[in-house]
Amino acid sequence: MLDTYAARYLASLRRSPRTREEYGRDLGLFLAWAKRTGKTDPRDITAADLEEFLIGLKRKDGIRYAAVSRNRVLAVVKGYYKFLVKDRVLAALDDPAAMVAAQKRPKRAPVFLEMDEGSRMIVRVMERPVETPFQEMMKARDLALLTLLLGSGLRISELHALGTTTWREALMSGWLTVIGKGDKERVVPPSDEAVENVQKYLRLRPQVPPDAEGHPLFVSRMKKRLTQRQIERIIKEMAVEADIPKKITPHKLRATWVTQLLISGANPREVQAMAGHESLDTTMIYAGVRDHEELKRTIKKHQVRYV
Repeated sequence: MLDTYAARYLASLRRSPRTREEYGRDLGLFLAWAKRTGKTDPRDITAADLEEFLIGLKRKDGIRYAAVSRNRVLAVVKGYYKFLVKDRVLAALDDPAAMVAAQKRPKRAPVFLEMDEGSRMIVRVMERPVETPFQEMMKARDLALLTLLLGSGLRISELHALGTTTWREALMSGWLTVIGKGDKERVVPPSDEAVENVQKYLRLRPQVPPDAEGHPLFVSRMKKRLTQRQIERIIKEMAVEADIPKKITPHKLRATWVTQLLISGANPREVQAMAGHESLDTTMIYAGVRDHEELKRTIKKHQVRYV
């Protein structure tokens, strides 16, 4: 019964294929545990059982799941049980997942690039030696990709889905339209630096045939739309090339965009809208960095020199 309804639940999700795949992996952990413990009927599982399942989650190396990972799995299980309630498999009052609270996790400062680190990544790409037109085109692509992420706050899925038609429309209006989480449309103005670099890349890029999603903006060596994994690898390699010790991902570049806007004094509500954050609380995580920077500037201003 659990397996049958799980397939229906995953098929009902209005999420990207990658997100559905991630949900399937997390739900698979729950289903595997249910089989091991002989609890094949969702009505036989209690809140205590779910808590025991979450506590017992371990990685392949034997290390227990961190709170954030357990909360992610719990969120998927909660969604699954809501689906079961909606499908009248069990009553809302009998939903055990509703009685399990997410674990509080320690607050961590968001990881982002300082201004000099972002500049260093850009400069290192600009300084790459080129010997062939192909190398020049790839250099222009990487520079365009990097500055667009730093200058627009796009999610990796949004960048992957970008097409040349959408980009031409952005040049006309000054607003880049993307489809974010939950198929929600949002607009963001790309930075002048990003526009200059993307335009240079397009002048060097060869003609590329459309795929199922349209004419891709960023393409691989094989003239195919860059996959999300390829984008992650390119950003990681650029960070290593710039000698940045932090683990830099496309999401960290998005965090950099949000953080630098807030440090510069942008209105948090406006940043929330531009970033596509559902909650202002998400945006305010980065506002703490702004307050920290303001405090540092104040202290520096009033510090005395003894020698």
